[in-house]
Amino acid sequence: MKKNKTTKMKSKLKIRSKLVCTISITIVLILIVSTLVYSRTINNINLQIEGSKISNNEYIRAMNSKKYEVTQYFIEKYGAKITDDFWTKEFEGEYPYKMLAWW
Repeated sequence: MKKNKTTKMKSKLKIRSKLVCTISITIVLILIVSTLVYSRTINNINLQIEGSKISNNEYIRAMNSKKYEVTQYFIEKYGAKITDDFWTKEFEGEYPYKMLAWW
């Protein structure tokens, strides 16, 4: 009788450990696939300006070069203060982040 209980417990432990292992492997695979899909999506953003393709880095460099002009515009026109929410704050219907994207 004791042998039968011990055998059943070992069998349950084997099943439980296989289940835990299978779930763990599945989660790891999902994370790997998600990471690959995300990285491909980020790298495959196609930007165009007037029909000419530009790289993400080129677009970011262009935006960075215009930050000063945009901030000065909002400071002079609206007396804006550069705070944490400056880029998303509305100034009489205008948003700094939108202006920066279009300059």
